[in-house]
Amino acid sequence: MRPLALRRVMSTTSATTVLSRPAPGARRPRLRWLDAVRAAALLVVVAGHTLQAVVHVGHDGQPALSALLDQTPAWTHWLTWPLQVMPAFFAVGAYAAAASLAERRITDRRAWATWTAGRLRRLIVPALPLLAVWAALTVALRGVVDADLLRIATSTALVPLWFLAVYVVVQALIPVWIALLDGGRRWWVLVAALVATAAVVDLAHLSGLPAVGYVNFVAVWSVPTLLGVAAQRGLVRGWDLLVLVVAAAAGAAALLAWAGYEVPVVGLTGAERGNNSPPTLLLAAHGTLYTAVVLGLAPRVEGWVGATARRRTVLATAAAWSMPLYLWHMTAMVALIGATLVGGVPGLSALVAADPLTGTWWALRPVWIAVVGGAAVGLLAVVRRPTAAVVAWSSRRIVPDGPARVAVAVAGVTAGIGAIVLGGFGALFVPAWLLAGAVWLLHAAPRVDVTAEG
Repeated sequence: MRPLALRRVMSTTSATTVLSRPAPGARRPRLRWLDAVRAAALLVVVAGHTLQAVVHVGHDGQPALSALLDQTPAWTHWLTWPLQVMPAFFAVGAYAAAASLAERRITDRRAWATWTAGRLRRLIVPALPLLAVWAALTVALRGVVDADLLRIATSTALVPLWFLAVYVVVQALIPVWIALLDGGRRWWVLVAALVATAAVVDLAHLSGLPAVGYVNFVAVWSVPTLLGVAAQRGLVRGWDLLVLVVAAAAGAAALLAWAGYEVPVVGLTGAERGNNSPPTLLLAAHGTLYTAVVLGLAPRVEGWVGATARRRTVLATAAAWSMPLYLWHMTAMVALIGATLVGGVPGLSALVAADPLTGTWWALRPVWIAVVGGAAVGLLAVVRRPTAAVVAWSSRRIVPDGPARVAVAVAGVTAGIGAIVLGGFGALFVPAWLLAGAVWLLHAAPRVDVTAEG
């Protein structure tokens, strides 16, 4: 058999197994497509954030800050549909979490608490140095830098953390989805219930109840999460995915044509009706469409990334660097912009001072993305040891198993990070104290070294 033919056979075989539920007791192979999608999603966000930021120095020497989507023609708004990749991240994160739960059974609330606390620690602890840096900068620069400018810089730098505020909640619900699915609930009924919830929340929000919109952060982002869990359980594949693509695309088209929803599925400054904060029914349709496409392509991605040693090496590197780059890239960009505006660094000034959306500006965008990426790598070299120390400290603490304690910690993480991303740390650092309390709740007493005692 020719190598190409063999490769096609392997690809065809993987298409029936990658999204199938393994037999009980069978060893679960490492699925490279999960790492590939997760890394690609984060790196696309890094490039998108860097491209989005438009800094223009006017003739009076004052900087004007805006976003690319606020200045470009409407046709560019459609680019947000392929570039809003977070549904894929939520879906593969849920798939991986469901796979990790396959070897254990969440039979009671204490088992849920232990798993959820461990999951949250792995998500939150590596981000603590980033938060500490901006808390220190807030203290050091208060009274030196204009308060509004400092708040904007802090919120901009910490924008990447928004997903953690939502992710910790939907991840905590994964054992619930598994229990419902294993108990005989139909996955499509659960998805329909989430979509219906999003629709009701949209109606209430538009009727003058803005606070109710926060419910959609859970309802909308639970859609790709639930689909990822259902795919891991072997319940969604093949024709199911095709039906989801058609239904989601038709629903999105109807919402855009007749319900007045904005086209962009990312944040848009000044929009009368955005889709991102709070999430809307249109974003739920987009998330369903995106997730179904990614799950459908998973077998091909699995075969492609594992075909050669070079691709596997590239994947391993991307997987290792994607999350740290995601966390620190906006801090690097804010630092570069600040240094340019204050110190007038010649090379950077040319990047910043170029007239937005001109040919020169577009030609310099790859250079700007590379410069920001290089600065982020430099920052990572500085924070690598402190981050490792914080992670090591966390690993030496017992994972709590108290359901109430962990539930309060989940709420504290969500509220603390959400408040910091929206408005900085605030005068009394209340969001920071809230987050610190939540982190403390996730860590019980130090582990006892039995070998040392013996």
